[in-house]
Amino acid sequence: MAIQNPNSLPPVLPSQPDNSRLCKMGIGSLVLSVLGIMSFGVTAIFGIIFGHVAHSRIKKSNGMLRGKFYAVTALILGYGFVAMNAFVLYNIVNHVKKSPNEKFTLSTSHPPVFRNYQTAGQSTTIDGITVYQFQTAGSKPGERMQLRVYLPAGSDTAKPHSLPCVLVAPAGTNLLSGASLGPLDDTAYHDEALPYAKSGLVTVLYSIDGAEEDFEVELEGRDADSREMALMERQYDAFKDAKAGLLNSRNALEFVLSQLPMVDDTEIYAAGHSSAGTLALLFAMHEPRLAGCLAYAPCVDVTAFHEEIINEPFVSIILPGVKTFLQRSSPITHVDQLGCPLFFFHAADDGIVTRESIQPFITKAQSLPNGPEVTVELPDSGDHYYSMIDQGIPSGIEWIQSRVKTEERK
Repeated sequence: MAIQNPNSLPPVLPSQPDNSRLCKMGIGSLVLSVLGIMSFGVTAIFGIIFGHVAHSRIKKSNGMLRGKFYAVTALILGYGFVAMNAFVLYNIVNHVKKSPNEKFTLSTSHPPVFRNYQTAGQSTTIDGITVYQFQTAGSKPGERMQLRVYLPAGSDTAKPHSLPCVLVAPAGTNLLSGASLGPLDDTAYHDEALPYAKSGLVTVLYSIDGAEEDFEVELEGRDADSREMALMERQYDAFKDAKAGLLNSRNALEFVLSQLPMVDDTEIYAAGHSSAGTLALLFAMHEPRLAGCLAYAPCVDVTAFHEEIINEPFVSIILPGVKTFLQRSSPITHVDQLGCPLFFFHAADDGIVTRESIQPFITKAQSLPNGPEVTVELPDSGDHYYSMIDQGIPSGIEWIQSRVKTEERK
């Protein structure tokens, strides 16, 4: 018997010829997908279809067809392109699907659960007025907000449903963002709220979503330019999600109705100065439960106010849907929806809100068929802020008191 040398190699078998061929459809599918991406065209869809057909043929060929890599790559690129475009389209539709003249919808959002305002936060006394401040809890638009309650002397013993109430928002925003109230010992907004309480009106000051303070921790450590850009985006998104502050206004109203039994629910007024006056007007056009609105030097056409900004290149990328949002948040857009009596105040020498800018709104409001009573006070001087402090609020209080005394429903 022959002994095989253990170190010898096995015989080399002759190689089999490669009879497989490249699947041209696989290559074609890849070309179509690439062309679709480059031209933003529908050819990417055909790339997906051809890719599936090619992949199926290659799989069933038992190795006779090559080109699986091309088919799979075509599918990945094609589906990626479709997904990207679907995402972009969704965002575009989400921002423009609402008509610029359409009112905001508030009924789909619900108010937060309110805690006992007397124990939930801080309190102090100012000139005989008891003041409470606390923050609500929540993560949805309008749910997490500050509320400051000014109770006039004797309100703790007042009969149920016996006192009028004024809802006041903080002024000083750019109408693309919100504002906080600051700490209770900060006197910034007392001048705009205390006079109402001193005249016997329960007064509730409330914050607006989109305040700078809401994002301080999140943006800490960023360089100045990056922080400014990110802050602008976040403030705008929060303010827009809160329907230009309307959800905050509505939640402040719900707080009053559920937590302040001394308030007459038929005598609740919305008031505000400057940007807060804009919100007060907007609220009066969306909330039928208000007894009246007091607007001191408000911006009535937010689109015109921000005309330079919205015409800047790429602003629609930084602030998606801003043009439609500004038109929807302009009181002049909804002036025909004014549903309660209005007290409108403006000084002729106002250096921020011009008489020319407000006149079209006043004219339209006063000429509404079967519209509510519109009282306009237009002093010659006082400028933007001090005219409101020295003349506007005192006149507004007299206007409320005259209505409370003479309302037939009382």
